[in-house]
Amino acid sequence: MVLAETLRIEIGGNLTAAYVDTFVNNRNGGSIGSGGNVSLFSGGALTISSDVSVGISTRNDGTGGGMIGSNATVDISAASVLVGGGFTTFVSTAAGGSIAGNASQHRQRHR
Repeated sequence: MVLAETLRIEIGGNLTAAYVDTFVNNRNGGSIGSGGNVSLFSGGALTISSDVSVGISTRNDGTGGGMIGSNATVDISAASVLVGGGFTTFVSTAAGGSIAGNASQHRQRHR
């Protein structure tokens, strides 16, 4: 069991990239005691030419679902956001995964 799992990406200024694909993968019977959070913060503009996908998965891929023993949060914050393709945030417990606390997603533009 992993006791805490948080993925935090923080950029003080602008972030420009071709794509962003980031998630906590806790599938196939994995266990996280607390945490399970994914955060992407940009102090300036977030400019992505293609797709953005940020999330958490505890789904069952055949050997049992994963478990997070607390809240699970996906949080994205930037001064401005420009995405050329799809923009997806997710928290998945499909086919038998579980989250003991609340699951939430936040997208926020700050000044």
